[in-house]
This record gives sequence, C-alpha cells and structure tokens, in this order.
Amino acid sequence: MAKSVEEFKEEREKLNEIVLSGDNIDITRFFGIDTAVYRDGALVRRVSRLWSELQEDKQA
Repeated sequence: MAKSVEEFKEEREKLNEIVLSGDNIDITRFFGIDTAVYRDGALVRRVSRLWSELQEDKQA
C-alpha cells in the first residue's frame, strides 16, 4: 500500500536521525552538502534542478 507524503517524511526524518547519530564524518559531510544544495541562492536554479533530477534517478 502506498504511503502518504506525511508518513514518508516522518519515516525519512527518523531514519536520517539514526544515520547521523553514527558520527560518521563522510555521512555528515554528504548530508551537509545535500542540504546546502537546496538553500536559495546556493546554486543557480539550473544546477539545483539538475541535482534534484539526479537524486530522483538514483531512487528509481
């Protein structure tokens, strides 16, 4: 059965906390870069959109 968007977000948040609690510097850096990409003005819109599309392809 398909999950609602809210259920997905809640589960992802919990899993992110578990991953980040491991104190792995590489994981922490990746999450930092991934978060920074989506901040307004961090990247030009075209690059930011391409990054989002690449992430979606990885999940497919």
